[in-house]
Amino acid sequence: MKMSSIWRTTPIILILTVLMMCFSQYSFLVDNDQDSSMDDGKRSFPDEDETVEGITRARAPVNVFFDGLESGDLSGGPWNSGTGWQVSWAKPRTGSVHLEARADTDDSTLTLTGDIDLSNYKDVKATFHQYTYETEAQDLYYFEVSDDGGGSWDVKGNWNGQGLLAADYQEYNVDLSAYDRQSRIRIRFRFTSSSWDEWWRIDDITLKATPIIRIENNTIDAQPREILRHNGTMNITGEFT
Repeated sequence: MKMSSIWRTTPIILILTVLMMCFSQYSFLVDNDQDSSMDDGKRSFPDEDETVEGITRARAPVNVFFDGLESGDLSGGPWNSGTGWQVSWAKPRTGSVHLEARADTDDSTLTLTGDIDLSNYKDVKATFHQYTYETEAQDLYYFEVSDDGGGSWDVKGNWNGQGLLAADYQEYNVDLSAYDRQSRIRIRFRFTSSSWDEWWRIDDITLKATPIIRIENNTIDAQPREILRHNGTMNITGEFT
């Protein structure tokens, strides 16, 4: 072979060598990725849902209930109120209105009139924004939950007038995981105040929870199947019928 021919073929050989090396590296990465995403025939993505004993749990919580209190209806609407509760445009956190309690009264309540269905949710948490103005230690404020449609109530948050005294809204979070998977949840706010010149302001009420997707037994028939991969490893998968 002439020297000139060798020099002409050398670049082609080098290019083919580089391409073969890149393909081998790509195959290695793909195989590793497939190995890490398969486990006994179930695809497992670290950032997605997980399945345990037939129950799939999403990782990110969602809003199950939200009310920015913009309806302004405290009689016959989503809320039913007692003495001292009123709609106000004075200082909403968001939107146009908020609710406030202002009265010389004992145990006046603001109650959600409809049930919140948490049958398919867990890790429930309530978040709302509140503060008080010109209040004292003897003024009492409560956040309560019912799991029987309003028949009975449990205190899940309580504060006095000094504890809530602030210049603006503060965020409060209450753990309601005790009510996971319950279907007749209601919430209410209750207060006792000693003066008409004291305010309890509330806005933007949210219940967040993790959704649960239930898969009933025998609704999916999966037949195991062996697949021999090109790298010599074996994968067990299922064929849905």
